[in-house]
Amino acid sequence: RRQAAQQLRASVADTCGQGRAILQAWARTFGGGGDGESGARLRMRAKMSDVVELLAKFVGEQVPDLVSSVEVVHMLPTPAWERDFRTSSKALLRNHRKWVMYQSLLLLHDWNSAYTARSAQEEAQAQRFVDWLWRLHRSIRALFWRLGALGCARAL
Repeated sequence: RRQAAQQLRASVADTCGQGRAILQAWARTFGGGGDGESGARLRMRAKMSDVVELLAKFVGEQVPDLVSSVEVVHMLPTPAWERDFRTSSKALLRNHRKWVMYQSLLLLHDWNSAYTARSAQEEAQAQRFVDWLWRLHRSIRALFWRLGALGCARAL
């Protein structure tokens, strides 16, 4: 059991490290704008970039601890653990939701006439990607709900 817990922690830490690197690359790649973009669109890109940087930091530093803390709660979860878990998971989900919202706005709403000449296929691809981002958010929300329930279920 101890070896399985260590493998789980190592896998979570590795996955979070990879996720952090991907989010940081996302911010670098999609955070900047082109010369022909409007000021409003550039501000939206900057907000998206700021949020994804916060999300990357959170994923790399705090998510492994959150997941490990669920495994550590052998007895009754303490009110402090419940409060910390709830606060941290809400912060993660809030930042993730903001990132998905900003990214969705950037993908679906072109505020500059130079970018509005997308084909129907490109529009459909953008819509599918946005749908996927929101499904991802719902899955992450469900995961953290289940992790919290697992921590509390140990009391039963």
